[in-house]
Amino acid sequence: MFAMALGLICGVVAVIAGMRIALRNPDPKLFVIVVSVISTPLCMLYYALSITYPGLGTQIGLNLTVFLSSGLLIAPVWRLLFDAIPDHSRAFIFGLVYAVAVSVFGGLTQPVTVLLIAHFHDRMVPAWMLGVLMPLSLLAYLALRRRMIPPSSGATIVAPRPIRPADPVTPTRIFLMKNTDAILSFVDDRAQSLIALSDAVWEVPETNFEEIRSCALHTEKLAEEGFRVTRNVAGIPTAVMGEAGEGGPVIAFLGEYDALPDLTNAAGVMEHTPLPGNGNGHACGHNLLGSSALLAATALKNFLAAHDLPGRVRYYGCPAEEGGAGKAFMVREGVFNDVDAAISWHPMSFTGVFPPSSLANIRLDFTFTGKAAHAAAAPFLGRSALDAAELMNVGVNYLREHMLPSSRIHYAYLDAGGAAPNVVQAKTTIRYVVRTLDLADLVPLTDRVRKIAQGAALMTETRVEERVISAMANLLPCPPLEAAMQNHIERLGPPPFDEDDRDFARKMQATFPKSDIIAAFRHAGAKPDPDQPLANFVLPAGGNRSSLGSTDVGDVSWTVPTVQALGATCAIGTQLHSWQMTAQGQSSVAHKGMIHVAKIMAMTGLDLFTNPDLLEAAKKDHADRLAVQPYVTLIPADVVPSADSE
Repeated sequence: MFAMALGLICGVVAVIAGMRIALRNPDPKLFVIVVSVISTPLCMLYYALSITYPGLGTQIGLNLTVFLSSGLLIAPVWRLLFDAIPDHSRAFIFGLVYAVAVSVFGGLTQPVTVLLIAHFHDRMVPAWMLGVLMPLSLLAYLALRRRMIPPSSGATIVAPRPIRPADPVTPTRIFLMKNTDAILSFVDDRAQSLIALSDAVWEVPETNFEEIRSCALHTEKLAEEGFRVTRNVAGIPTAVMGEAGEGGPVIAFLGEYDALPDLTNAAGVMEHTPLPGNGNGHACGHNLLGSSALLAATALKNFLAAHDLPGRVRYYGCPAEEGGAGKAFMVREGVFNDVDAAISWHPMSFTGVFPPSSLANIRLDFTFTGKAAHAAAAPFLGRSALDAAELMNVGVNYLREHMLPSSRIHYAYLDAGGAAPNVVQAKTTIRYVVRTLDLADLVPLTDRVRKIAQGAALMTETRVEERVISAMANLLPCPPLEAAMQNHIERLGPPPFDEDDRDFARKMQATFPKSDIIAAFRHAGAKPDPDQPLANFVLPAGGNRSSLGSTDVGDVSWTVPTVQALGATCAIGTQLHSWQMTAQGQSSVAHKGMIHVAKIMAMTGLDLFTNPDLLEAAKKDHADRLAVQPYVTLIPADVVPSADSE
């Protein structure tokens, strides 16, 4: 009885341990060892039963042979299936394969075992059969291995299997090309570390070209994750680059970490609660943007290393997207010239491919200089710089009727000439932002604005000077990369939000009008559902959606094939550049969204390493577009990045 009890307990423990190992490691050698460990206590149980209850013992022995030998024989097949099965489906598929093996093998094994027991008069025959099946299982695996990878390739088998640079079209590479789900566990492995980075950056919000602490946090994380780090990229102190891997193509992930002024707010609260300090806040989610891009880069470089794949993964920490055009300065300095493709994303209420359209823009300061005088006693002696600025604004406002409907012009006074109304203002500075849907239209429209400024100076007998602060190109589409990313978005579906997340989002939605929620759906090209707090669907390919904002990713897209994702990280209806966006920056919704979009980017990046045809198609599409309209930066060579670009 003691042997029976011991065998039963050991058998249950061994079966559970074996199943857990089988579901996490596809190595057949380990699988066979696990089955051997399981068979030892079960054979003890069988032997005890066969002495005490001969009939029952024989039946248990037959079942033991069927179940354990089935496990041994599916081990080689399981190795071939392992990488193809998503983590969340692996237990079900394993159970299904095992059940089929038991059903088929049971019908063959039991009659043979009964005959052998009758012939040898030995009830331990099932145990001896297991001993024979163990080496047969290994031999079956080796035979399948030779069919998978020819001996001439020089490949060796480990878990996971490597791909040699000298053998780029083996069946193993084709297998990986079709099963990019295998990278998901690499994202999950580093997720908590990068969530901590996101939260840390949220705590130290810094604006254009002043992201000292934020850049330092990213630099520290790059070193910790094993990247080769380059600081002061393009001569910008708050730009950093990390690279990992050797040979192969260079795939870049673009990250950001700049915040916005005057949009501070406490995390997780449902009312405007400014925090003490500099007033900055991550109201555009760039704490998430940079951390998720770095998570994708880390997962991909770890995957390449585990599979011995050639290729270099880069992460670019880019400053000053919010008007400072950090990437445009980096492009001007040739930072991306040896990159083969670039991947990025942006936080939003929905998950999908980022619409490949944005507005090119240029920021200019116009400074009018006149002559001061007493505004009452001798105004005729003065020449008003403020008058010149106001006349310029009037002229630009009349220009609006005669420019493309998609173009935009904005202005703001930086210096209105002082607070004394009894003085003729001698100096005034006004900032203009000119935007067009296409880079080719930006120069002519900007020249018309310049002529209006010159005319205003002529009318007021003042002098006008201009200074370019920054400029950004519009996004250049890349349909091959967009299709590849859309495929992964549809396979993954929306982020795995739970009821607690939806409850949080509902409370946040109560802080803005229902019209904002409806507008968010319409902007995304989706049917409005005001009662839906979080996106439970992904945006389809194409659709009626576009972006009339600007991003310096546009300049990168003119330099290398580029694709971006949208990641659902906030309640539907949340406006970017709002205190509500800042308040959600450390929420579970934001964390789950950033992990989810990191998986989308990592899978897309893996496609570019394992599918040369995709990368070639992206490069050809990019070259064809540049042949029609070459890229020209609108930032003069003598203009340097400035924190004054906000």
